[in-house]
Amino acid sequence: MSPSRARETEAEEVAEKGRNIYLQHQVDLEKGHTGHFVAIDVDTAKLYIDARDIGALDKAHEDSPSGHFCLIRIGFAAAYKLTCP
Repeated sequence: MSPSRARETEAEEVAEKGRNIYLQHQVDLEKGHTGHFVAIDVDTAKLYIDARDIGALDKAHEDSPSGHFCLIRIGFAAAYKLTCP
């Protein structure tokens, strides 16, 4: 497997693990944090919530500098919406 394919596979695994952890906590997260961001450490299942994406990731990296994180916008299908002019 090429190095780029290995990184892609790892990213897909992190995303899948993160989504599964999110689904376990979805109801509670969406009750009080809809629109906020959650960075999920997929190795420990610890959640880091903040109103801003960078805030959630900063908290996560401060607690676990070598962690693997999945970023999700709570209550949304995607963290970001891209549009073309």
